[in-house]
Amino acid sequence: MKIRWVQVACVLAVAFAIVAYRHATAEPAQLITSKPAVLLVANLKEADKPHDGCARIIAAVRAAHARGVPVDVLMPDSRSPMLSKYRVVSIPTVVFIGKNGHATARFVGEKPQTVQAVTSRLATLNSTRNQNARRK
Repeated sequence: MKIRWVQVACVLAVAFAIVAYRHATAEPAQLITSKPAVLLVANLKEADKPHDGCARIIAAVRAAHARGVPVDVLMPDSRSPMLSKYRVVSIPTVVFIGKNGHATARFVGEKPQTVQAVTSRLATLNSTRNQNARRK
């Protein structure tokens, strides 16, 4: 029984070392923009479906982009390192990214509450940007 615990401890130590090494040597995911941004991961084929939550999220993010909010859009089958950095496992996912590159908010799914929350957050981001422009 003693040997089993030693074996388990060795396996855990090796696994920890591998994870630490990969984390230390991984290149940080870079956004296309250097400003606070929105990352949208969705199946863009759903953009034209009427009364679909995903379509409304895509439309809201596109509208924010048209107003000048920096946006990155990825398909779920993308090989971008941003998918793993921001732990995207389901679609649609909207991640709001701060100046430091860390996620400040994330929304997953297409329920009406999620669509409303994304829309409200996008409006806040846009109004904050406009306020900064007015101060200059």
